[in-house]
Amino acid sequence: MYKAQILHAHLVKNGLFFNVYNCNLLLQSYINSGSLFHAHNLLKFLPHTNVVSFNTILSGFFRSNLVSQALKFFNSSPQKDCHSWNIAISGCVKNQRLDLALAHFVRMRGSLVKPNSYTLSGLLSACASFGAFQRGKQLHGFVFKINMENDVIVGSAIVDMYSKGGEMNDALKFVRSMPERDIASWNAIICGFAQSDEVINALKLYEELILFNPIIVPNDITFVGVLSACSHVGLVKEGNNYFNDMILNHKITPKKEHYTCMVDLLARAGQLEEAEAVMLALPIKPDDVMWTALLGACKLHGNLFMAKRISQKAKALNSSNYVSLSNSYADSARWFEAIEVKGMMEARGVEKISGHSWIEIGDCMHSFLSGDKLHARIDMAYEMLQILYLQMGDRCECNI
Repeated sequence: MYKAQILHAHLVKNGLFFNVYNCNLLLQSYINSGSLFHAHNLLKFLPHTNVVSFNTILSGFFRSNLVSQALKFFNSSPQKDCHSWNIAISGCVKNQRLDLALAHFVRMRGSLVKPNSYTLSGLLSACASFGAFQRGKQLHGFVFKINMENDVIVGSAIVDMYSKGGEMNDALKFVRSMPERDIASWNAIICGFAQSDEVINALKLYEELILFNPIIVPNDITFVGVLSACSHVGLVKEGNNYFNDMILNHKITPKKEHYTCMVDLLARAGQLEEAEAVMLALPIKPDDVMWTALLGACKLHGNLFMAKRISQKAKALNSSNYVSLSNSYADSARWFEAIEVKGMMEARGVEKISGHSWIEIGDCMHSFLSGDKLHARIDMAYEMLQILYLQMGDRCECNI
């Protein structure tokens, strides 16, 4: 805050306080120094403001995760442009409030401000991330209605939405219809096929990108999709070739995600010792995702001795790693080791994270935690679960 106060004094002393650009710079300075509320109060006394002034404060509220205060400020703002609406919508999304984001999009459509490509691509990506695919399809319909399907940013988001929803035929059909594609479009379809275990299609599309689109250059995300596709079906030789091609021909420095794919590739193929050797030789410290991949492969290949050794070596394991290892011992009737792992988990102060899931029904997104008792319709859910149990029991009796 001290630097912001110095800037404030300098502007006043030198007669620069009446320039709106300087005023906005001062607001941002206070926010960057952690004095959001001071900046908010100062806004009332500035001699000159514009829409940028209000957007600066609005962004500050959302960055501080103060959603209710942000929306209250947004509603009271006398000036709103497209960027204002985008800040409000993206701020709601970043704070896990897709419902509020969509509600503000509806309000935006009712105003005189038209959504732009960033509004639509951000909402489409949010629907994909939250699993709200019906909402995503409705947004696609709106995009078609206002003739923005040919916008490469929006189009890439549509491909990504269908890919994450597992609707790869629709994703591929749409990407083929795009008059212009960028690397984000290619990445969305390649990664989508990789995540859907349609490895051949993922690798064919990568080869198509390289052979027939010389203007578009693959990036680090492209190779995450390609390497993960190889890991899913144990294409060790091909994965190594793609990894070397990435470094030598495309001059891309490997990131943590690429190393994780290579560890997963070797581990899934049963080359557990080689996978561990790669991890220990990395220029970066192995993270939780890498340890999880190696532990999962140990369980897959029945190497519980190595799994235990890794669990003792790695200090940053999360609860799912411990639970998986304990369950592996239990599946092998090695009860003492299963209890020992749970004891190790308690000694390290690791708490088991409750499972979380959500489902989209109509226009409403329902979220549940494992053992949830607080959801408004939880009684109805348990009643339906009991009915399903009874029906399953009846079918089992009929099959005997």
